[in-house]
Amino acid sequence: MSESSPPEDAMFLLAWLKKHKPDAIITVIASLHEMLDTVGYHVPRNVGLAALSVLDGKADAGVNQNAEEIGRAAAEMLISMINNNHRGIPAIPRQLLAAGDWVDGSTLPQKCADD
Repeated sequence: MSESSPPEDAMFLLAWLKKHKPDAIITVIASLHEMLDTVGYHVPRNVGLAALSVLDGKADAGVNQNAEEIGRAAAEMLISMINNNHRGIPAIPRQLLAAGDWVDGSTLPQKCADD
């Protein structure tokens, strides 16, 4: 959904919501919470909302990507590369992964005891 035409995006979202009737949405779109309000769907009463990054989205439920740990690990990797005189583009690139954690939040409905 583009930022350039919110009314068109909102109408598309409303049609999608009516057709699919989701219980919850997981998203990377930071403006989705406001768009849901605009089309009359209130979070979490009508639909739950979770973000793939709770730091970047407007949902407090979803994935905490542990940004502080990512930064710490990246600094450690950079220090190691400097200490070992690794310069330029490596022949075999390495990737670093820091696990994320799920965070329950107010943008998802409360769990029932029977669930």
